[in-house]
Amino acid sequence: MGLRWVLLKVGIAAGIAAALFVAFTLAVFLVFLIPNEPIAKNLTRSLDAIDDTYTVNGRVVDANTECIGLSIGLYEDPAHEEQSRFWKSVNATSLYGCRPFIAWAVDGKAAESRDYFRYWHGYLLIFRPLMAGLPYHDVRGIIFCLSVVLTGWFLTRTGHDFGFKVGLAFALPLLFLNVLGLITVVTKTVTWWLVVGGAIWLSRPSAPNTKTVPVLRFFVLGCLTAFFDYLTLPMLVLTVPFLIYGLYALRSSSSMILQKPFLAFAFATAAFGMGWIGLWASKIMLAAFVIGPEAISNALSAAADRHPFVVILGQKTPEETRVFTIGVLQDEDLHGRCLRSVANAKRGSTDIGRS
Repeated sequence: MGLRWVLLKVGIAAGIAAALFVAFTLAVFLVFLIPNEPIAKNLTRSLDAIDDTYTVNGRVVDANTECIGLSIGLYEDPAHEEQSRFWKSVNATSLYGCRPFIAWAVDGKAAESRDYFRYWHGYLLIFRPLMAGLPYHDVRGIIFCLSVVLTGWFLTRTGHDFGFKVGLAFALPLLFLNVLGLITVVTKTVTWWLVVGGAIWLSRPSAPNTKTVPVLRFFVLGCLTAFFDYLTLPMLVLTVPFLIYGLYALRSSSSMILQKPFLAFAFATAAFGMGWIGLWASKIMLAAFVIGPEAISNALSAAADRHPFVVILGQKTPEETRVFTIGVLQDEDLHGRCLRSVANAKRGSTDIGRS
């Protein structure tokens, strides 16, 4: 692995990143062209499922994050009414939490909105096309089935290639993860698909390279994580596929894994990190170009709220940059009106709140 190898990989990675940037931008714009009316109609048939923060086994679902994701593209701030559809696809306006989202869907009560341009919101590629033809509870059923199939494929392949005990070792942690929350909620499921899909992608190499790490594959995984992941489990997207890569590399007597396992992991982490951070930063740059330079300061402020070292870049204290969630709507009858809206939708009513 000399300088020529490094420069070659960097050049290829730069080309991949540019192509993915164009593809991501175009893909999000295209799903924003899907009309909101059928999505809104199907949404009113599933408000009871959206408001439920527990799965059938009692595990907690991150419903508020899901509601934020569902509202993006569907809720349109009246202040942005004159903006183009491309501008809206970049800006990604959302309602912050389930209570304001459901209140808007039921009564048209527009609450404070946020511009969520810091993320690509790649899960919309799954959510919006499906919701255009199906109610939300059916969408959750579909992604649950796909998650089970993908996870079963991963565990079966691992168990077949390395024995029952190894397959069981990968399966047991699922008992401790909020697995039903991860594989039934749209904004979380996409991350789980990256974890197991990335592991399958790095398994059974056709021509295993025993001297280097497949850095370009880890780079692409990082890029896809920036696009799909809602800052859910990015480290799992790196570590689980790396463990699978390591198992197959050891079976191939990889000198890199056998002699320098930490260096191999460092290479994979660096490649993944460059893809993840690079494509995340590119979204901020896109937002700054389309919306304005304030997008950069907004992103730094939000990052400072999560990661204190970024405060130096933003030149603000955490208290100054902390973003508070909007107050919970004080409406004791909201749940009852939600249920009545669901009943009306099932009888054929299409009434839904409008921004």
